[in-house]
Amino acid sequence: MIAGAPPTTDVLLDGKSLGATLQDGSFTSSAIKPGTHTIGFRKEQFKPKDLQRQFVAGGSVHLNASEVALEGIPVAAPAVAPPKLIVQTLAGAQVSIDGRPSGQTGSSGRLEINNVPAGDHTLEVVVKPFYSYKQKVSLLPSHVLTITPNLLASMPVEHKHAFGGCNGTLLVGEGRIKYRASSGGDSFDYPIAAVKKAGAADSGKGFFLEITGAKRFTFHAPTAAQDLQVIQDALPKQ
Repeated sequence: MIAGAPPTTDVLLDGKSLGATLQDGSFTSSAIKPGTHTIGFRKEQFKPKDLQRQFVAGGSVHLNASEVALEGIPVAAPAVAPPKLIVQTLAGAQVSIDGRPSGQTGSSGRLEINNVPAGDHTLEVVVKPFYSYKQKVSLLPSHVLTITPNLLASMPVEHKHAFGGCNGTLLVGEGRIKYRASSGGDSFDYPIAAVKKAGAADSGKGFFLEITGAKRFTFHAPTAAQDLQVIQDALPKQ
């Protein structure tokens, strides 16, 4: 006779099942031959337990709750997937996490990074002729974070005048196009959407910009074709 066992526990006698305990943890079996027998208890998510008892003719064996208590098996916590960081930017960009190289974006400008632990990190993206881009990112287990850097291109150029010209820097990004002249009053700052047209000029030595409500600007640059491509890529798509 058993009392206080876990409900629906399989009860065995010498390795053979006699049945299962009731919902109240009780169990009774009779017609057991005299002698020493092994009473076993089996239940999912619990460690197996075996007890030996001596049975005598005409007698009974009683097992109480403390004797038949079962030890649970710890359930392993589900595996937590590591975070994933996706950088979507220009092709060929070098990406670093916390100052350590993490890869280069492919032809589509995409890079997936899976080996960064959860926590706070510093993301850096470098691709010429753009300024280095840095951002603090927080990665959470099992989460996917996509970063689309807002890059700012810096191009050394010469602004051509009717006679002569002036040197300066053309900046493209963050929704604007700016010219910072090293001297003089030729600097400007326009929304990128104000650029009506951009094209090659002076047999490929430079490029021109037509700005809505403003004059046409012509620039010469060491890498004019590349600079022009950066500007055209930044223009709003029609």
